[in-house]
Amino acid sequence: MDHADGFPSPSQEAWRYFDLETLRRIETAFKGVTGPAPDAARLLADVHVYQARHGGRHFVLVDGFSLTANGLDAGGAARSSVLPPSETVNLNEQDHFAATNQRRSRETLHLTVPAGGHETETLHVWFWASERSGSFTFYPRLVLEAEKDSFCHVVLHTGSPWGPYFMNAVVEVSAADGAQMEIVSLQDAAPDAVEFTAWRVAAAGSARVRLTEIMTGEGLVRNDVRVSLDGPGASVTLGGLSVLSGAAGSHNHSVVTHAAPGTTSRQLFKDILSGASRSEYSGLVHVLRGAPGSDSNQLCRNLLLSDEARAHSRPQLKIDTDDVKCSHGSATGQLPANELFYLQSRGLSHEQARAILIEGFAEEVVLTLPESLRQEAHERVRHELERVAGLQPEEALR
Repeated sequence: MDHADGFPSPSQEAWRYFDLETLRRIETAFKGVTGPAPDAARLLADVHVYQARHGGRHFVLVDGFSLTANGLDAGGAARSSVLPPSETVNLNEQDHFAATNQRRSRETLHLTVPAGGHETETLHVWFWASERSGSFTFYPRLVLEAEKDSFCHVVLHTGSPWGPYFMNAVVEVSAADGAQMEIVSLQDAAPDAVEFTAWRVAAAGSARVRLTEIMTGEGLVRNDVRVSLDGPGASVTLGGLSVLSGAAGSHNHSVVTHAAPGTTSRQLFKDILSGASRSEYSGLVHVLRGAPGSDSNQLCRNLLLSDEARAHSRPQLKIDTDDVKCSHGSATGQLPANELFYLQSRGLSHEQARAILIEGFAEEVVLTLPESLRQEAHERVRHELERVAGLQPEEALR
């Protein structure tokens, strides 16, 4: 049972491995902001530099407040607007942190791709924390709406080099009949930072949604993903890759509901853990009685690079109908000694062999991304592997 105020309790499966006492102190002690920091606009210069390299349309929220600058979001099929959160509230929201976002968020960024529209530019959304004195909390909120037979690529950037902060974010995704959405979330939390993102995804008939989360840094990150496959033929693919070090923590909780016939879901989560880092994957697939022909697969794999690292995974199934194809699996271990030996027997150094195996483990997730989004995710992962696993560019074969 939840506490009286809705705060989670250790008896809940999804919070079993979370330090709730510390989280309660953070939520109580960290103060909410009433506006962006005075120097927030200077962060736009960094986005302009990024845009010059990667292109795309860019929408920036600093401390939960929308900022604009000339040229960042020009052109394209997608429409943007900033709305009060009251217009996008999910009245059925049960999660304590997502409900808190609904009460305390000041603005909602709403991006809509019109029916039949093909957004040729990648849409980049930035949830950034500014540099402030003291600990603070902010509540960014995003609505992504893909109308009938539309198409878009979206990248969500979260993180900041400054801490401590608590980001309590909500992203609502709606894919109408035949819509196609490719979404990548790049999360890089500072050592003293806590980042929570609640994803709420609804897919209508024949819609296809792919959401991939790439987590790096040394902070504490939790993604709570709730997916409803509401129309015949709808499909969702969830992916996650965490590269963690120090005392970092990554928690991925997903609930995928197959509510219509012939729906498909795929999940692949991988963690590379060093130092005293921790990871958790808790996934539930629920096939309702009216959803025969559903096809689902869950897989979680964890690679431990130190004796202090820990990983927990719990893929689960709940099936209320016949004629389904559902599977799940999980594996945790270290680099296989026999594979290291094989590569070294072919003339590679121990460092080269180790680099190839670690990068190969990560690439399985990165290669699922479309080409337009793959390059940046690959660069982010490679940079983090060089930092936390001691891999150097010259150590790996190109």
